[in-house]
Amino acid sequence: MNTAAERNTFHRVMIASAGGAGLALATRVAQQFVAADARFRLVDIVCNPAALYPTLMLSYPDWCEAHRAMLHGAQAALRDAVIALHGIVAATDAEIVDLTALHQGAAEALAHTAAQWDADLVAVAAHPREHRWGGRIDPEELVASIGRPVLYMPARSTDATDASVAAAVNRVLVAIDGSDTALDALRTALAVAPPDACIKVVYAADDRFA
Repeated sequence: MNTAAERNTFHRVMIASAGGAGLALATRVAQQFVAADARFRLVDIVCNPAALYPTLMLSYPDWCEAHRAMLHGAQAALRDAVIALHGIVAATDAEIVDLTALHQGAAEALAHTAAQWDADLVAVAAHPREHRWGGRIDPEELVASIGRPVLYMPARSTDATDASVAAAVNRVLVAIDGSDTALDALRTALAVAPPDACIKVVYAADDRFA
């Protein structure tokens, strides 16, 4: 366990989602690991509509109307999330990351956006497993690209009720393998876990070197 005085919380938190799903709930989860006055930036990723259904590209060459509809949907999703978080978080900004205009993948675009805004934590609301859109965010690629802590939440977490999300995190499992990266993850967990959380560390050893 750690005390409030020992905590090293985050102050600039970027919450990202492809399609806007789960932004408000992901913010509520991330809020448990950040400073009370932390600033949040909600990011909705709009992917290239031609990448959604590539087999239809020959029969439907003009994707401009679909792209405009997706941008409109992103604006509405961000507006709803900001309204839902009013009075809950200290400050909230919103931004659309348009992969069509940037000609980048989701992870690369998010890494660039996080660096520009100087985020010290990035939280990602994941899509369901069966989701195969062009804007899907690969957590491993994101962590490798972004160079800062990433909180990745599966779809079942972002679909949870407000009551379950509001419940405090009290049991944290950290897996390490002795590498510098794993030890950095452990240090981060010790620094930002809620004060009353119980942290368990397990060492994962490869059979070949055990």
